[in-house]
Formats: sequence, C-alpha cells, structure tokens
Amino acid sequence: MCLSGPEAETLFCGPIRDCGCDEDYAIASSYLSRQFSSPLRIAAELRAGYRRAARLVRTAQARDRICLIADALLRKGTLSGEDIYALGCMR
Repeated sequence: MCLSGPEAETLFCGPIRDCGCDEDYAIASSYLSRQFSSPLRIAAELRAGYRRAARLVRTAQARDRICLIADALLRKGTLSGEDIYALGCMR
C-alpha cells in the first residue's frame, strides 16, 4: 500500500524527484525487513511491490478514486479516514 502513493504521483504528474516518497519506501523496506532476513529477498519483494502498485493505480476504478481523493485534498489540505469514506472511495 505504501508504494501506491508514489506510483499514483508518477502516473498523474510524471516522475517526482523531490524525495517526498522516501518515507513510503522506508516504511515498505522496514516492513519487509521484519518479514525476510535476506537483503536480496527484501529487494526482490520491493521490486514486486513496485510492479503491483503500478498495476493497481492504473486500473480504471483506482484512477477514478485517486482523482476524487486528489480533488478533496486540494480543497481541504488533509483528509481523515472518515473523509475518504465519505467520498465513497472505500467500498
């Protein structure tokens, strides 16, 4: 899930080079390092996660929901889980 945000940004805005996604990658890496001890396995799982996230954000349903959330973020600045549910994005 952490990797979907950076993938969505890339899809809608092009490559982002401001390192804003570093925290997302750190969370994913930390999670995987608790699951696997081999650095090679962790790297392989990260690559697989990137691919899955890229496929996910390119589905029609995800693209529509990403646009709804992005519009709401532009209006409000931040969103709670309740706000996202109210948008109908969590069905």
